[in-house]
Amino acid sequence: MDRRLVVLYTHPKRSSFVRKDFAILNSEFEVLAFQFVHRYKFLFPLVFVRQCVYILINARRVDIFITQFAGYASFLPVFFAKLLSKPSLIITGGTDCVSFPNIKYGNFSKPVLGWFTAQSLRHATALSSVHESLQFEAYGYDADSPRAQGYVTWAGADSSKDRVIDNGYDSEVFRLLDSVDRRVHSFLTVLANPQSRFARNLKGLDVVIELAKLKPDAQFTVVGGPLGFELEGAPKNISVKPFASPDDLCREMNLHQFYVQLSLSEGFPNALCEAMLCGCVPIVSHVAAMPFIVEDLGVVVAKRGAEYVMEALVNFGPLPRPEIVRERIIQRFPLEKRTAELRQLVKDLCAS
Repeated sequence: MDRRLVVLYTHPKRSSFVRKDFAILNSEFEVLAFQFVHRYKFLFPLVFVRQCVYILINARRVDIFITQFAGYASFLPVFFAKLLSKPSLIITGGTDCVSFPNIKYGNFSKPVLGWFTAQSLRHATALSSVHESLQFEAYGYDADSPRAQGYVTWAGADSSKDRVIDNGYDSEVFRLLDSVDRRVHSFLTVLANPQSRFARNLKGLDVVIELAKLKPDAQFTVVGGPLGFELEGAPKNISVKPFASPDDLCREMNLHQFYVQLSLSEGFPNALCEAMLCGCVPIVSHVAAMPFIVEDLGVVVAKRGAEYVMEALVNFGPLPRPEIVRERIIQRFPLEKRTAELRQLVKDLCAS
């Protein structure tokens, strides 16, 4: 029997992106996982020391170094891979490819982090972006943000070594529920910490609040706030609910007619695709992968502002049936497709 390939997989906190890719890799290869996290800034150098020691202990038997997202965490894996003449792969996800200095978001809005990110992207053997817009995007959604985004713009990295692999989704977890009646004129958005400036500025919650004011007869739900939390400046037709289990979130999505994602920046958002699997008609900003995901089955808003959302809604034709919206994700972004392509990329890099 052939020896299983050994992957040294470096990742940040265990987000849904990390959990999915870890499961994909672990089902085929032997995975040595290193979580690159730090609670306190003054202890940050110790994370590098721990990572360095972990790599040195395991480097001899590692076949490939894989890092989820470029940044501080990817620098040492790429360095040691090059030193040992072994392949390295960085999976880019969004924030590691952009700069929004007006809200201090994106790796390249921070000079030191930007340098570590650029060095990693330039010297990695291969990259795998979740969408080609992370390579380069002519950006126009927010008037106060740079007109060009993507790692080609900010790092000058070679996009020819990037094998784009779309995110994939399990259509059994998020599904249509016959037992739930969908509310007409209901809008849902899911985000972490809606009380934060990050949520209002980056994730477009401020636009959702203004949209709710323009549509007083509609019902808006924000999932992700602490129990009992009320949004400052929000009208009475917005309610806030805490994060729930996947089954409860699936039910919440089935209750709503529209799913709203009006972010300034995204990669390939999970919640959007999960909501579409539940039959929600998407309303999204013209950012990164979202227009590609949605196409003609939802509302794509070209400019930032509630008035532009209203205009796009008025000009949108008949709403597609939930079954058709769901089928878009099933057909284009199945989890099996990402699984097969990511596994094959790892094998190809180890064989070259």
